Amino acid sequence: MMRLGFATLCLAANLAWFGSAHGAPAPAEPGRAAVIDIEFTIEGKHSSKGDAGQSTEWHVLRSLKLSYPLEAKPLSISGISDPEHQQQQMDQADALGQQANQAAANNAGLMDQMQAAVEACGDDEACINAYVMKLSQDPQLQAMSKDASQMNQSMQAYNESNPPRYQQWQIKGNSPKPVSGEYKLDEWRKDVIYDPICYQTSNLCTTTRERKAAAKIDANDPTAVSSPMVEVDMLKNTISVVLNKPMFLPTIQQVTQDGSEQVQLQFLPNDPKELDAALTYMALPLKGSYADQKGGQTVTLAQMDDYASPLKMVLRWHFHVN
Repeated sequence: MMRLGFATLCLAANLAWFGSAHGAPAPAEPGRAAVIDIEFTIEGKHSSKGDAGQSTEWHVLRSLKLSYPLEAKPLSISGISDPEHQQQQMDQADALGQQANQAAANNAGLMDQMQAAVEACGDDEACINAYVMKLSQDPQLQAMSKDASQMNQSMQAYNESNPPRYQQWQIKGNSPKPVSGEYKLDEWRKDVIYDPICYQTSNLCTTTRERKAAAKIDANDPTAVSSPMVEVDMLKNTISVVLNKPMFLPTIQQVTQDGSEQVQLQFLPNDPKELDAALTYMALPLKGSYADQKGGQTVTLAQMDDYASPLKMVLRWHFHVN
């Protein structure tokens, strides 16, 4: 069955913006610049002893700070932060589509008749004018006009109940590069295991590993790219923030009992399930102006790399309009 395209409805609704509810914040002009600062901090420590002198000790501290440029987009009638409103819009669009289909069915005969008459007249303007005069007296035309009027009223009702209210802030210029960033790493590990190969030390082999690094992040580092997005609901005064984890693979100096070497390290944990809760913030009530908002969450990681014990990851974000 033919349906009205939802994009068509959205376009029509955008032309009928009557303003936000009284007291709602004013939207930013499209193109207005903003920045979102994102900080990951992971820390934990562990100490355990086993049989026959075996033991494991370690501590971890990782900090990653990145800032990304965003820009304001035009207000939209559709957003991600209000599922109930999304469903309402879908239901309204379906109802409009059904009404349009019914109107087309009601007037199919007249439309066919009009098409045939115009084709029969060809380029004869007098013939066409005469048909138009005759058509104006046809009761079918009045019925078609009534259907069109009802359709227009339904569209107006849709527009009035769905004014543009969502403003998204997306990566500026479609470039996911950070404007700035830095990281810090401080890790140490010691394992003592039983192995006859270490007979000179009572069959106990000891391995150690130390990683320390602190540096600025090159904005052109492809592993630091990300595409965070912010949405402000001007009607409900809420903010939604959707982040995604940068891959970030720094090359650092690692020192073991055997010497020093450079290694590439996946800085953030790889399990997306553990990160999901910290990366998405939906419909948070605004605290003051939407132009300066902060949030975050603490997540317990079951393990990370070969650190098989719970670690604490804290994610913080700060959205601020320039």
